[in-house]
Amino acid sequence: MMAGSMTRGKRGTRSEAPTIFHDRLLQASVVVELAGALWLVPRVQGGWARRTRLMMTPEATASRLTPADIKPAWLGITSGE
Repeated sequence: MMAGSMTRGKRGTRSEAPTIFHDRLLQASVVVELAGALWLVPRVQGGWARRTRLMMTPEATASRLTPADIKPAWLGITSGE
């Protein structure tokens, strides 16, 4: 599974940047990895508000997910998520 980049927040705490993927089978949605969890998010502006928890095997993750060029803010993901 691909991990997001870890950064230091203003108060010295760690915050993880989300990693956004295209899923070859679920084309109407994107997959977001955040803090080690996978989320199925509708591919619409503000879709994060309608996210659903997603479980995938490592094999499915490796074969189906490719990096997406979508900004977290467009999906409605804020830095405090």
